[in-house]
Amino acid sequence: MDKNLSTAWRFFIVEVVVFVCTAFALKQFGYPNEWLLIPLLLFNLLPAIYVAKAARALGKSATLFGVVAALGLPGMFFALTLLRSAAIPVELDREHR
Repeated sequence: MDKNLSTAWRFFIVEVVVFVCTAFALKQFGYPNEWLLIPLLLFNLLPAIYVAKAARALGKSATLFGVVAALGLPGMFFALTLLRSAAIPVELDREHR
C-alpha cells in the first residue's frame, strides 16, 4: 500500500477513536458534543493532505479527493475506500512484473 495512504488510514483510525472516546466522556459529564465539530474538522485536514498525496500518486485528482476527505469522517472514509480499491490493481501489477 502507498505510504501516504497508510498514513491517512492511521490518522483516520486515531481520529475516530479519539472522537468517540471524547464524545462518550462529554456525554457522561453532561456536556454537549457540538463543540467537537470544529476540532474534528481541523484535525481532519492533516489526513486529507495525505489522501491528496496518495491520489496524486495513483493518478487521480488530488484536489477532488483532498476536498472530499476534508469534509469530515464520512468523506474521509469514502475517499480512503476509493483510493484503496484503486491501489489494489496497481499493487497486483507491480507484483507480476
